[in-house]
Amino acid sequence: MRRFPTLLVGLSLGSDDPAILAHVAALAPRLGVQRVRLLHVAAGPHDVALPIELEQAIERALESAAEVLAPLEVSTSVVVGGVALRLLQEAVQRDVDLICLGRRADGHSPSLGGSVGAIVRKAPCSVLAVPREAPVDLGRVLVPIDFSDRSREALEVALGICQAQENGALLALHAYELPLGWQKTGHDESTWSARAEEEAAQRWEEFTADLDLGDSVGFRAVRDPVSHLGTAPHGPTLIRGIEQEGPGLVVISSRGRTAGAALLLGSVAARLVNGVQRPCLVLKHKGETLS
Repeated sequence: MRRFPTLLVGLSLGSDDPAILAHVAALAPRLGVQRVRLLHVAAGPHDVALPIELEQAIERALESAAEVLAPLEVSTSVVVGGVALRLLQEAVQRDVDLICLGRRADGHSPSLGGSVGAIVRKAPCSVLAVPREAPVDLGRVLVPIDFSDRSREALEVALGICQAQENGALLALHAYELPLGWQKTGHDESTWSARAEEEAAQRWEEFTADLDLGDSVGFRAVRDPVSHLGTAPHGPTLIRGIEQEGPGLVVISSRGRTAGAALLLGSVAARLVNGVQRPCLVLKHKGETLS
């Protein structure tokens, strides 16, 4: 399974921090975490130093937060500047494998002062976004899939997290649409939907033929009522499906865009992070962005 040796955790020193730290502590042994960097960015001109008393108070707060993550190797840092920019700079400079952030119900991050989805698009590595006060529940993991190689990577990571939890359960969620012009074929909507779900189930069997899934892994296909000609994102449909299932963690794959093409899941990753009220782990390859 893929490993994430170095984590960067953005902390606001506010009410969202406990949920972030609890999820990092729970996921660390499952993700192969070795080092954690706790970062607080104080908004302001980057060339203006903080008053020494304030900097010391922030350092004490970060050191207190680090105690939650023992026995991991934890370091702390306080920097000044534009919050999102300094966070991304830190991620690049320290060759981070995973950025961890808190988020509010509206998709904004107190530690960023902006949208978590924007960080997902621009981050050079994977991102974990944890809603405020979200309980740690790694026994119910959901992974959206489109049967691509990258969604296979997400499935394997999700499976590793789930199997490390006693009585853990994993659900793969696939969004489909009916073919253009199905109304003119002489078959009704239910017939086409049943055919599409049967085909998706068959693809799932082929997709996972070499994996030891056991009885704890399920598959569900949900129809997108809007036709996208097979190219545009199924964001709202996936969000509804995720909220209906109520997982404790969503694992989704993402990838960098080019001018000519974009992976279906990659185009909805930022939307899911902003729209789903569940912890989301967005998997990216090191160095790629979505914008």
